Amino acid sequence: MVIPIVGADVFGKTLDAEHVHRPELVSALSGAPLGKPVTPEIVSRVLAHPKGGCKNVPAGARVVPLINKVETLPDWEPARETAERLLREPAIESVVLATVRGDEPVLEVCTR
Repeated sequence: MVIPIVGADVFGKTLDAEHVHRPELVSALSGAPLGKPVTPEIVSRVLAHPKGGCKNVPAGARVVPLINKVETLPDWEPARETAERLLREPAIESVVLATVRGDEPVLEVCTR
């Protein structure tokens, strides 16, 4: 199983080095210019990309992206939209919305 991870606290932040790890790579993989606010579309493109979150995934491996820190969002809609977009990809089996440091870390599991 491969579990690409993103923090939900990135939604709405600027695509730059202050808010995003390796912003130039995220820009190249998503097609979004540096300085743009990070959206569910950008996150889903990077997590599903064969040179991003799905890089070096072995044949037959299950891919289950995890969106962490969902509890920090005033509205879970960006996380749910990201999950919806990811589930359009054949390689993505399900998406977990989570708060890894919480007592109950799994908040929601999104499937087709």
